[in-house]
Amino acid sequence: MNKKWLLLILVVIQAVIIVYLIQQYRLKARNQRAASLNFLSKTMAVKNRQTDLKYFYEPKANSIINQADFQKPFPAKYTINSDRLNERFDYDPKQAGNHHRIVTLGDSYTFGLYVNTFENYSEVLEKMFQQPACLAKKPVEVINLGVWGYDLHYSLERYRLRGIKYQPDMLIWLIKQDDLEQINEQMIPIEEQCTQELIDKRQLNDLNKPGYLECYREAITNIQTELGLKKNLERLDRIVNQYLPLLPERIVLVGLANTQASYKSWIKTLTKRRAGITYLELPNLHQNSKNYFAPNDYHPNAQGHKYLAKWLFDYLLETTELKCQ
Repeated sequence: MNKKWLLLILVVIQAVIIVYLIQQYRLKARNQRAASLNFLSKTMAVKNRQTDLKYFYEPKANSIINQADFQKPFPAKYTINSDRLNERFDYDPKQAGNHHRIVTLGDSYTFGLYVNTFENYSEVLEKMFQQPACLAKKPVEVINLGVWGYDLHYSLERYRLRGIKYQPDMLIWLIKQDDLEQINEQMIPIEEQCTQELIDKRQLNDLNKPGYLECYREAITNIQTELGLKKNLERLDRIVNQYLPLLPERIVLVGLANTQASYKSWIKTLTKRRAGITYLELPNLHQNSKNYFAPNDYHPNAQGHKYLAKWLFDYLLETTELKCQ
């Protein structure tokens, strides 16, 4: 073969390889950007094989999650223990009889999104019971099962998988309206597709852009419009009936003042399912102080979590056997 033609063929092959490598690099970069936009898929990267829920992810055990990696204005650091909980320490299931154990359940409010692990209300509440005036009583542990982005079904499944073994004396379950409207098994793939489309159009490149929130709103609106309120409440009833026998005898349901009336009524009906379930309504934090929330966001900041912990602490001292001298 003519050397000239051989050289030309080699140049073409080299060009094809370079183009292929560039395309692969761009595809990888695009996928990495998409993953960074979805806080759930990025940080809850461990799939629990003990559940049939397709998108049930949890934080990686023994890890540190820096919120600034996803949203630079928020420097919070989450310390994940060996049981994939947002806790600085591990809790021994075998020590249940030696402590009064409270488990907290919920979504990002309970997880403590945008605040350091030691600042979330579960940790602050536990510290309040560790003050000298309370140490003479049975030690109190508050174990945080909250996870960012979970709906009602995911929260209850989290309790089944993680909470039962701690044999808690009490469950504090903070329920927000979006926990009842979200259906993660349907919403997450819709959100991911919407987000990817925005990335492809170069309209979205980080979590601080409004497009990400719009994808969430579009998904939840479409699903609830198709389902309707009545069928959604029936769906919630079926889920609660499935898990209620697994929950501890004492349950404190915490609702928000701004919850839609129909959903608030549904939460209150849970108190009639069996004895030992009470309902508390958290005062409107926006009315009490604008300093209780993260900048340009509806999640409580460290001061908001401190307020919530003190509110729960006072309630527990007044209505339960937990007393401080």
